[in-house]
Amino acid sequence: LDDLRKRLFTLVPEPEAPLVVEAEVAEFIVYRPKPPPRPWTLFRTMDGYRVAGTPPSDETLERTLKAAGARRGAIVEVGDESFTYVPS
Repeated sequence: LDDLRKRLFTLVPEPEAPLVVEAEVAEFIVYRPKPPPRPWTLFRTMDGYRVAGTPPSDETLERTLKAAGARRGAIVEVGDESFTYVPS
């Protein structure tokens, strides 16, 4: 068994030394601040959508509903009010 082990070790190559790569220092760093969070959130409901938080402007709400895939006739709840979505 010892003889077999010695032969196996002679057949297995030595492990290669790991390559050491020195990290390069960047010439400059670009910081991109994140935009402030919206003061409202659009939630999907069974019948349509609900806006929680400070309501956005009408143009922003319509653009967001369109991007969310809202269809004609969806019920949109904003605070205590609700309306039927009719895309323009």
